[in-house]
Amino acid sequence: MALGFGRPTFRYAARAGELHEVRDIAGKRVAVLGIAFKPGTDDVRESPSLPIVAALLHHGAKVIAHDPIAIETGRKGLADFGVDVARVVLEPDLRKALDGADAVMLVTSWPQYKAVPALLVGGLIALALAVLAGRFTPALRAVAGRHLLKLAVATEKTAFLVVRHGDEAVTIEVVEPPAAAAHVSYRPGLRHPITTGAPGIALLAGEPPHADERPAVTQARSLGWATSTSEVIEGFRAVAAPVIDTSGVCRAAIAVVFAGSGNVSGVADRVMAHALALGLDL
Repeated sequence: MALGFGRPTFRYAARAGELHEVRDIAGKRVAVLGIAFKPGTDDVRESPSLPIVAALLHHGAKVIAHDPIAIETGRKGLADFGVDVARVVLEPDLRKALDGADAVMLVTSWPQYKAVPALLVGGLIALALAVLAGRFTPALRAVAGRHLLKLAVATEKTAFLVVRHGDEAVTIEVVEPPAAAAHVSYRPGLRHPITTGAPGIALLAGEPPHADERPAVTQARSLGWATSTSEVIEGFRAVAAPVIDTSGVCRAAIAVVFAGSGNVSGVADRVMAHALALGLDL
């Protein structure tokens, strides 16, 4: 399950009154209309287009993204989000973005997009709202922010949120402690193998057991938290806990990173508490 996405379903109308579904989008050319989080701005923070593009790429789609004014901010926003921007065509010309599209996803309701049906002549196009399963949405980051801040303040350590993207753990949100004399600088977009580092171990611990899983994952599932030293950043330690939502699904992992050694049970208790609180908010 990449980046926490389930298998996407596209619904489209071939003609009035007909509704079809397409579950395999590998190799399909998908035009994503709108990168900004709302019309009238080039701000892409919390834009649903970011996880949508990431999910489409993961499932093998060829993505062409259009926005009237948010092409450059979209490029940076996608990169910060952990997307390989080289795999995305950012097209400022709407007609070119639609040319040859197998499907169209209307994400931001710019007035310009009202003309889209007239531009799609003779093609089978889904002006559909794809259901990109949703474990990972901008809402997750928005809700997580306040929990990360509380955790960073309580522990005086850098707190961050990590999600699964295929076989990697990807950091999507970071909060540094505002009053700490020293702390570890971390950045969104950092990724590492899912099998290494406390955040990856915590993500795996939130999933059903596997016969060949790393012993640290089994232990983390029993304890409710994971720890690692020098597995992601040399000389630094991390403590992480899985974020389980009210339906029992692991949505992410919350973690802190710091220099030092010794007993971390107190830190782990705080990390678990905030992971639990975030899960209840989802």
